[in-house]
Amino acid sequence: MLPEGYTVSNLAKGQYKPKWFYDKVGKKGMKINKFTPESKADNQEVDPSHLTLDQQKN
Repeated sequence: MLPEGYTVSNLAKGQYKPKWFYDKVGKKGMKINKFTPESKADNQEVDPSHLTLDQQKN
């Protein structure tokens, strides 16, 4: 879900004023986008450079 204010024009403005963008949009996004693991596999740490065959398939 994208927070209100996450628009192309605000994103473009945020390239030059990152603190403004974070204050306007980023803080809202951090609050509404919480990851909830659905299985034990979601909590598994992996090294993307050295994936097992099972990790490559999933």
